[in-house]
Amino acid sequence: IDANGVVRILKWNLNAGELSLPLDWDGLTFPVTLHNTTVDVQVGANADDGYIQAGNIYVSGDGSSDYVGDTGGNDVHAWARFAGLSGLGSVTVDASYISYYMVASVGTVASLIYADDQQAAAAPTTSADYLGRALTTASVAWNGTVTTSAWNNSPSLNTVVQELIDSYGNNLTVFQAMHKDNGTPNNEYW
Repeated sequence: IDANGVVRILKWNLNAGELSLPLDWDGLTFPVTLHNTTVDVQVGANADDGYIQAGNIYVSGDGSSDYVGDTGGNDVHAWARFAGLSGLGSVTVDASYISYYMVASVGTVASLIYADDQQAAAAPTTSADYLGRALTTASVAWNGTVTTSAWNNSPSLNTVVQELIDSYGNNLTVFQAMHKDNGTPNNEYW
């Protein structure tokens, strides 16, 4: 964005920590502001991730792991809350995903990842609270098997994240992923 508020697309190159900007000086008004829109956040507090199963809620702070899938004929749904977002008002998302460290995996899971459709979502405190949340229209399927004892990235969440940014702009301060079972066979989970 130049000093007159004109947005200009700049091609750039980052090589060995050196930023190179080939500029077209014609009509460029100084100062020029560059925005870094890379966001790398982690789940912060113990209660910011967990899962629900058979009407019960479990949070990471109680020593449990998070699960998605089916156990004993009960759907298992998880959430992960990423706080501290800011300045995303005019961002176009080109890469987004969640990384899970998989400790256990049994069978093949069918799941969908939505977002809690709020600008500053609090973590759910009951199973009914989780199930009653308004979700984004966009969702992303994450189906299949995963690699245990390793980090696994979800498929691209661009449509889900972009929907929140388009709805809440600079007021978006929390992204809360709502990872839901979607027909996983009995007793298969990760």
